[in-house]
Amino acid sequence: MVKIQDEKERAELVDIPIQLIDVARSNVRKRVKPKELEVLKMSIEEHGLLQPVVVYRAADGRYKLIIGQRRLEASRLIDPNGTIKARVVRKPAEATMRSWSFAENFHRRELERKEIVNVIEYLNSKHNGDAGKVADILGGIAANDFELPGCRFRCASWGPKIIRRK
Repeated sequence: MVKIQDEKERAELVDIPIQLIDVARSNVRKRVKPKELEVLKMSIEEHGLLQPVVVYRAADGRYKLIIGQRRLEASRLIDPNGTIKARVVRKPAEATMRSWSFAENFHRRELERKEIVNVIEYLNSKHNGDAGKVADILGGIAANDFELPGCRFRCASWGPKIIRRK
């Protein structure tokens, strides 16, 4: 079995027109939840694409997506005529593509409440208690309510909102 990290080291990182990318049948993700996609879209708009997608070039000159379907779909929402950073690998065997796609998605988990609180508290201290700034920075996280000195955050799938200033 070819390891993704070995292949990615040999892969070329390029900007590819989004319109030239199709999702490979080997991709294990079969549906993308619209609300989650909107949150990812907001994150990409705010921070840029932090992790490139992984594709191979098909015989017809188009590209087949192996890893990164949600990133691709969110980028399509931002600019259907735009480009996306992609690692172009040699076409792997079907079993390899499925295992890469599975590995990319299987171990993903939501952040724990304490992990989220730690980030909010850190940003709050870095921005001198400016809860509005922290809410702007964190746009798009999904969680519960958080108390900080001076305010209370309610975080939902659309992003944090200050619900009460003390």
